[in-house]
Amino acid sequence: MRLTVPQIELIDSLLIFMDHRPQSDLVLRVWTGCSGEQLSSLRQKVRSSEPGGFSIAELHTLLATLVVVPTLFRSEEDFYIKIGFFMENSLEVADGLVKAMEALDN
Repeated sequence: MRLTVPQIELIDSLLIFMDHRPQSDLVLRVWTGCSGEQLSSLRQKVRSSEPGGFSIAELHTLLATLVVVPTLFRSEEDFYIKIGFFMENSLEVADGLVKAMEALDN
């Protein structure tokens, strides 16, 4: 999977946001499917300049993060201030990820 620079920056911001949540690791695992340590590791993988293969679990974490984070904000403005992107960007990347997986499955 190849990510564009804006997609990498968006995902990076979302993973940082989730990794710095005050909730317990258990809550983080429910939201994203992994621990804070795993989020940090995935963040490094996303930020690497080399296109790499992601496991199904990592793809699920990316999708969950892209979908969950917008639900944690009361408004588009709050999301933009904290994340630096619009909510629709997050949801569009999530949709693109699912479509890419569908294409591979056919």
